[in-house]
Amino acid sequence: MKSLIFACVSFAFLISVIFAGGTQNNVRCYECSGYYMQDCADPFDNRTMMLTAKCAQCSKGSVQVDGKMYIERRCLQLKSDDGCQRNATNWECLCSDVDGCNGRNTLVPGGTAFSMEASVSVVVLSAFLSIQQFVLQ
Repeated sequence: MKSLIFACVSFAFLISVIFAGGTQNNVRCYECSGYYMQDCADPFDNRTMMLTAKCAQCSKGSVQVDGKMYIERRCLQLKSDDGCQRNATNWECLCSDVDGCNGRNTLVPGGTAFSMEASVSVVVLSAFLSIQQFVLQ
């Protein structure tokens, strides 16, 4: 019985690792610059934009040119943690939870961008810890 539980726990942990990490380029992102295209600004109207395939992560950020702030949306080939960062003049938010996530008007510093992969990992890890505690009793 304990070996069956251990096998289930091991499988759950493996699934958690698969969902939590990696640099799989399977999300599609919008790519545009508000400096060149007025349609790129917020509120964003994606009806005129195409999604770029094979991105590891999407980016939405601000770029300052001649004292004016513009929105820029990009497809990134390397993945890092989802979330937002701000410096003195610019900000950038990274996301990879759904196709077109950098098209959200709410994806800005101070807002919340949840990753489905992170949520699944937390649930699986919680289940793993509960089963492990049950087995050790």
